[in-house]
Amino acid sequence: MRYYLAIFGTICFYSTVEVVSVHIRGVDPNFLAFIRFLPPGVMFLCLSARRFLKVTLIDFLALSALGAIGVTATFWAYHHSLGPLGLDASIGAVIFSINPVFCAVAAHFVLRESLSWLRLVGVALGFVGVFIVSFGFELPTMRAAQAPLLMFGAQICFAFYVTAAKRYVARYGPLFVNGVIFTVGALLFLPLIGEWGPVESVATAGWLAYLSLLATGLAYYLYFYGLNHVPIAAGTSIFYLKPVLASLLAMFVLNEALERHFYVGLGVILVSLILAIFRIRPARR
Repeated sequence: MRYYLAIFGTICFYSTVEVVSVHIRGVDPNFLAFIRFLPPGVMFLCLSARRFLKVTLIDFLALSALGAIGVTATFWAYHHSLGPLGLDASIGAVIFSINPVFCAVAAHFVLRESLSWLRLVGVALGFVGVFIVSFGFELPTMRAAQAPLLMFGAQICFAFYVTAAKRYVARYGPLFVNGVIFTVGALLFLPLIGEWGPVESVATAGWLAYLSLLATGLAYYLYFYGLNHVPIAAGTSIFYLKPVLASLLAMFVLNEALERHFYVGLGVILVSLILAIFRIRPARR
C-alpha cells in the first residue's frame, strides 16, 4: 500500500502544476521548463554519482534519449499549451491525465506486463470519467485545437517515457535515472529559451522553486519509487485523480467553475481506480 501512497503523493504535487503554470504565464515557457528540471536533475546525479561506475554506454544513451522525449518534447508542448496558448488549467490536467491508457498498452508490449480484462475495463472507465469531468455529456467543440493537441502530444510522450524508464529504474534506481533524464532534457532547452530576463517578483521566484524542487524533484522520485513496485496499468491509473484535484485547485485559486457533471465523473473515476488497482480473486472452494 505504501507504493500506491507514494504515487498518490506524486499526483497531489502534479495536480498543482497547471494552476501554478497558469499563475505565472509571463515567464518564458522554455525557461520555465529548463528551471523546473535542471536543479533536481543535478541534485539527483550528485546523490547517485556512484551509479556512473555501473551504467553502460548504451543505457546512458538510452536515458539521454528519454530525456529528449520525456522532458524536452513533453514539457515544451506542455508549457506552451498552458502558457502562450492559454489552455485552461482544468482542461490541461484532464488531457494530460489520459496517459495511463497509453502507459498500460505500452507496458503490455514493451515490458510484457499482464493486462487483465478487469484492469483494461478500469483503465477505459477512467478515461470515460476524465471525459465526463472535463466535457460533461456532450462532444467538445475544438475552436482552438492547437493548445489541446499540444497537451495531447505531451501526454503521449510522457507515457512512453514512464513506460520505457521503468526498466532502467529497476537497474540503477530512480535518483540516477531521473538525474540523467532531467539534466539532459533540461540542457536541450538552452537553444530554445527566448527570454533570460530576471524573475520580476519574489512570489514568482517562489513558485519556480516550488515547481522545481517539490512538484518536479520530489514528485518524480515518489512516482518512480512507487511505480517500480506495482504494475504500470495500476500505478498510472492513479493519474485519473489528477484532473479532480487540479480542477478543485483551479476552482479555489483561479475561480474556474465546476458543474454537476464533475461529480458524476468523479464517481466514475473512483470506480475505475478500484478496478485498476485491486486484484479480485475468485473465492476458494
